[in-house]
Amino acid sequence: MFWGRRYKMKLADPDAASRQGVLLAVGASSGKRLFDGVNLTAHYFFDAISARFAEALTYKKIEEAGAVSSFPGVDEDIGQAADRVMDAVLNKPTLIFVSRKDACRSQMAAAYAKAAAKGCVRVLSAGIDPAEDIFAETHAFLADQGLDIKYQKPRHLKDLIEETSAEKLINRPSFLVVSMVPDKISLPEATIRSWDLDEIEDSDGMEALGKEIRRRVEILVSDFQSRHQGG
Repeated sequence: MFWGRRYKMKLADPDAASRQGVLLAVGASSGKRLFDGVNLTAHYFFDAISARFAEALTYKKIEEAGAVSSFPGVDEDIGQAADRVMDAVLNKPTLIFVSRKDACRSQMAAAYAKAAAKGCVRVLSAGIDPAEDIFAETHAFLADQGLDIKYQKPRHLKDLIEETSAEKLINRPSFLVVSMVPDKISLPEATIRSWDLDEIEDSDGMEALGKEIRRRVEILVSDFQSRHQGG
Protein backbone atom coordinates (compact mmCIF):
# COMPACT_ATOMS: atom_id res chain seq x y z
CA MET A 1 0.00 0.00 0.00
CA PHE A 2 2.66 2.53 1.03
CA TRP A 3 5.04 1.37 -1.72
CA GLY A 4 2.30 1.60 -4.31
CA ARG A 5 1.31 5.13 -3.36
CA ARG A 6 4.92 6.25 -3.59
CA TYR A 7 6.20 4.36 -6.61
CA LYS A 8 3.10 3.47 -8.64
CA MET A 9 0.90 6.50 -7.99
CA LYS A 10 3.93 8.84 -7.82
CA LEU A 11 2.68 10.57 -4.67
CA ALA A 12 5.15 12.29 -2.36
CA ASP A 13 4.60 12.28 1.39
CA PRO A 14 5.16 15.87 2.62
CA ASP A 15 6.52 14.47 5.91
CA ALA A 16 9.20 12.34 4.22
CA ALA A 17 12.06 14.77 4.88
CA SER A 18 11.49 14.68 8.65
CA ARG A 19 10.47 11.05 9.25
CA GLN A 20 13.02 8.62 10.69
CA GLY A 21 13.06 4.95 11.62
CA VAL A 22 15.12 2.94 14.08
CA LEU A 23 15.58 -0.84 13.92
CA LEU A 24 15.74 -2.79 17.19
CA ALA A 25 16.61 -6.47 16.71
CA VAL A 26 17.89 -9.37 18.77
CA GLY A 27 19.36 -12.74 17.79
CA ALA A 28 20.28 -15.93 19.61
CA SER A 29 23.58 -16.62 17.85
CA SER A 30 26.69 -14.52 17.37
CA GLY A 31 27.17 -14.77 13.62
CA LYS A 32 29.04 -11.96 11.94
CA ARG A 33 26.22 -11.33 9.45
CA LEU A 34 23.37 -12.24 11.77
CA PHE A 35 21.43 -9.05 11.17
CA ASP A 36 22.16 -8.51 7.46
CA GLY A 37 18.73 -9.80 6.40
CA VAL A 38 16.65 -7.83 8.88
CA ASN A 39 18.72 -4.70 8.18
CA LEU A 40 17.96 -4.96 4.48
CA THR A 41 14.28 -5.62 5.18
CA ALA A 42 14.13 -2.59 7.48
CA HIS A 43 15.76 -0.39 4.85
CA TYR A 44 13.11 -1.42 2.31
CA PHE A 45 10.31 -0.96 4.83
CA PHE A 46 11.41 2.51 5.88
CA ASP A 47 11.85 3.49 2.25
CA ALA A 48 8.29 2.34 1.50
CA ILE A 49 6.87 4.55 4.25
CA SER A 50 9.09 7.48 3.22
CA ALA A 51 11.29 7.36 6.31
CA ARG A 52 15.04 7.66 6.62
CA PHE A 53 16.82 4.70 8.21
CA ALA A 54 18.34 6.53 11.17
CA GLU A 55 20.16 3.71 12.91
CA ALA A 56 20.02 0.08 14.07
CA LEU A 57 20.30 -1.26 17.60
CA THR A 58 21.15 -4.97 17.39
CA TYR A 59 21.98 -7.42 20.16
CA LYS A 60 23.43 -10.93 19.83
CA LYS A 61 23.31 -14.03 22.08
CA ILE A 62 19.84 -13.28 23.43
CA GLU A 63 17.78 -16.48 23.43
CA GLU A 64 14.95 -16.18 25.95
CA ALA A 65 11.84 -14.09 25.38
CA GLY A 66 12.15 -10.81 27.27
CA ALA A 67 15.83 -11.33 28.03
CA VAL A 68 16.78 -8.20 26.10
CA SER A 69 15.29 -6.08 28.91
CA SER A 70 18.12 -7.09 31.23
CA PHE A 71 20.86 -6.93 28.60
CA PRO A 72 23.64 -4.55 29.80
CA GLY A 73 23.29 -1.07 28.36
CA VAL A 74 20.15 -1.71 26.29
CA ASP A 75 17.97 0.79 28.18
CA GLU A 76 20.58 3.50 27.78
CA ASP A 77 21.04 2.68 24.09
CA ILE A 78 17.33 2.91 23.40
CA GLY A 79 16.94 6.10 25.41
CA GLN A 80 19.79 7.79 23.57
CA ALA A 81 18.46 6.67 20.19
CA ALA A 82 15.01 8.03 21.05
CA ASP A 83 16.57 11.33 22.14
CA ARG A 84 18.50 11.61 18.87
CA VAL A 85 15.39 10.97 16.79
CA MET A 86 13.16 13.32 18.78
CA ASP A 87 15.77 16.08 19.00
CA ALA A 88 15.93 16.06 15.22
CA VAL A 89 12.18 16.70 15.18
CA LEU A 90 11.73 19.09 18.10
CA ASN A 91 14.81 21.27 17.79
CA LYS A 92 13.51 23.09 14.74
CA PRO A 93 11.56 26.27 14.18
CA THR A 94 7.87 25.39 14.27
CA LEU A 95 4.94 26.51 12.12
CA ILE A 96 1.31 25.79 13.00
CA PHE A 97 -1.50 26.46 10.55
CA VAL A 98 -4.95 26.85 12.12
CA SER A 99 -8.31 26.76 10.36
CA ARG A 100 -11.80 25.97 11.59
CA LYS A 101 -12.06 22.31 10.57
CA ASP A 102 -8.41 21.45 9.81
CA ALA A 103 -9.79 19.65 6.78
CA CYS A 104 -8.88 21.95 3.90
CA ARG A 105 -7.03 25.28 4.24
CA SER A 106 -4.70 24.38 7.11
CA GLN A 107 -4.00 20.93 5.68
CA MET A 108 -3.12 22.43 2.29
CA ALA A 109 -0.88 25.03 3.89
CA ALA A 110 0.87 22.40 6.00
CA ALA A 111 1.48 20.14 2.99
CA TYR A 112 2.93 23.01 0.95
CA ALA A 113 5.06 24.19 3.89
CA LYS A 114 6.50 20.72 4.49
CA ALA A 115 7.38 20.40 0.81
CA ALA A 116 8.99 23.85 0.74
CA ALA A 117 10.91 23.47 4.02
CA LYS A 118 12.33 20.03 3.15
CA GLY A 119 12.51 18.97 6.78
CA CYS A 120 14.15 22.15 8.10
CA VAL A 121 10.95 23.38 9.78
CA ARG A 122 8.50 21.45 11.91
CA VAL A 123 5.05 21.98 10.41
CA LEU A 124 1.74 21.20 12.15
CA SER A 125 -1.92 21.97 11.56
CA ALA A 126 -4.99 22.12 13.77
CA GLY A 127 -8.61 23.23 13.88
CA ILE A 128 -10.71 25.03 16.47
CA ASP A 129 -13.65 22.73 15.61
CA PRO A 130 -11.97 19.91 13.71
CA ALA A 131 -13.80 17.69 11.26
CA GLU A 132 -13.72 13.93 11.59
CA ASP A 133 -11.74 13.56 8.39
CA ILE A 134 -9.96 15.72 5.83
CA PHE A 135 -12.30 16.69 3.01
CA ALA A 136 -12.16 14.36 0.00
CA GLU A 137 -11.71 17.41 -2.23
CA THR A 138 -8.59 18.37 -0.31
CA HIS A 139 -7.11 14.90 -0.76
CA ALA A 140 -7.90 14.88 -4.47
CA PHE A 141 -6.58 18.39 -5.09
CA LEU A 142 -3.22 17.75 -3.40
CA ALA A 143 -2.90 14.31 -4.98
CA ASP A 144 -3.23 15.96 -8.41
CA GLN A 145 -0.13 17.94 -7.43
CA GLY A 146 1.71 14.84 -6.27
CA LEU A 147 1.25 15.43 -2.52
CA ASP A 148 -0.06 12.58 -0.39
CA ILE A 149 -1.89 13.40 2.86
CA LYS A 150 -3.98 10.22 3.00
CA TYR A 151 -2.83 9.35 6.52
CA GLN A 152 -3.20 12.81 8.04
CA LYS A 153 -6.08 13.52 10.40
CA PRO A 154 -7.67 16.76 11.62
CA ARG A 155 -6.76 17.57 15.21
CA HIS A 156 -8.04 19.99 17.81
CA LEU A 157 -6.02 23.10 18.55
CA LYS A 158 -6.41 22.47 22.29
CA ASP A 159 -4.68 19.12 21.96
CA LEU A 160 -1.89 20.67 19.95
CA ILE A 161 -1.43 23.44 22.50
CA GLU A 162 -1.12 20.87 25.29
CA GLU A 163 1.41 18.88 23.28
CA THR A 164 3.59 21.83 22.32
CA SER A 165 3.39 23.29 25.83
CA ALA A 166 4.70 20.01 27.22
CA GLU A 167 7.56 20.20 24.74
CA LYS A 168 8.21 23.79 25.87
CA LEU A 169 8.11 24.89 22.25
CA ILE A 170 5.99 27.92 23.03
CA ASN A 171 8.87 29.51 24.91
CA ARG A 172 11.06 29.44 21.84
CA PRO A 173 11.36 32.52 19.65
CA SER A 174 11.02 30.38 16.52
CA PHE A 175 7.38 29.45 17.11
CA LEU A 176 4.87 30.88 14.62
CA VAL A 177 1.13 30.32 14.33
CA VAL A 178 -0.75 31.24 11.16
CA SER A 179 -4.48 31.60 11.84
CA MET A 180 -7.12 31.43 9.12
CA VAL A 181 -10.04 31.97 11.51
CA PRO A 182 -11.43 35.18 13.05
CA ASP A 183 -11.41 33.64 16.53
CA LYS A 184 -8.76 34.95 18.88
CA ILE A 185 -5.94 32.49 19.42
CA SER A 186 -3.80 32.89 22.51
CA LEU A 187 -0.47 31.13 22.81
CA PRO A 188 2.04 32.61 25.29
CA GLU A 189 5.25 33.77 23.65
CA ALA A 190 4.14 32.61 20.21
CA THR A 191 3.95 34.93 17.21
CA ILE A 192 0.45 34.94 15.68
CA ARG A 193 -0.22 35.92 12.08
CA SER A 194 -3.65 36.13 10.45
CA TRP A 195 -4.44 35.12 6.90
CA ASP A 196 -7.78 36.27 5.51
CA LEU A 197 -8.71 33.20 3.49
CA ASP A 198 -12.37 32.33 3.16
CA GLU A 199 -13.64 28.80 3.43
CA ILE A 200 -14.63 27.47 0.03
CA GLU A 201 -18.24 26.56 -0.63
CA ASP A 202 -17.59 23.97 -3.35
CA SER A 203 -14.82 22.30 -5.33
CA ASP A 204 -14.87 25.04 -7.97
CA GLY A 205 -12.95 27.37 -5.68
CA MET A 206 -10.32 24.81 -4.71
CA GLU A 207 -7.80 25.66 -7.43
CA ALA A 208 -7.80 29.39 -6.74
CA LEU A 209 -7.60 28.79 -2.99
CA GLY A 210 -4.75 26.32 -3.38
CA LYS A 211 -2.81 28.65 -5.62
CA GLU A 212 -3.11 31.52 -3.14
CA ILE A 213 -2.20 29.35 -0.14
CA ARG A 214 0.85 27.98 -1.94
CA ARG A 215 2.01 31.50 -2.87
CA ARG A 216 1.72 32.69 0.73
CA VAL A 217 3.30 29.57 2.18
CA GLU A 218 6.38 29.72 -0.03
CA ILE A 219 7.01 33.34 0.95
CA LEU A 220 6.37 32.56 4.62
CA VAL A 221 8.67 29.52 4.74
CA SER A 222 11.48 31.32 2.96
CA ASP A 223 11.26 34.28 5.35
CA PHE A 224 10.87 32.05 8.41
CA GLN A 225 13.89 29.93 7.54
CA SER A 226 16.01 33.00 6.79
CA ARG A 227 15.16 34.63 10.13
CA HIS A 228 15.80 31.42 12.05
CA GLN A 229 19.13 30.76 10.34
CA GLY A 230 20.14 34.34 10.85
CA GLY A 231 19.21 34.23 14.53
